[in-house]
Amino acid sequence: MPTTARMTQVAAVLGVRRAWLQDGEEPMHPMRANVEEEKPSSYKNNEIGISVDELKLLHSYKRLSVEQQSLIQQLILSFIKTK
Repeated sequence: MPTTARMTQVAAVLGVRRAWLQDGEEPMHPMRANVEEEKPSSYKNNEIGISVDELKLLHSYKRLSVEQQSLIQQLILSFIKTK
């Protein structure tokens, strides 16, 4: 097992996420996002396309506290369930 200091390097060489290598946290491979002007609709090879607006929203979401993020997640799930 590599030391904590070398874990990032070993993960990079293997092409896997450090969290997966160290703790088994999924996904194994890092997700990649292509930012596009139009709203993309494809998912392939661990790659997701997102629009510029979606990227801005994600940046805003990541600045929220854990409690605020939890509330946003609950709100989104409630919208999905009402469809």
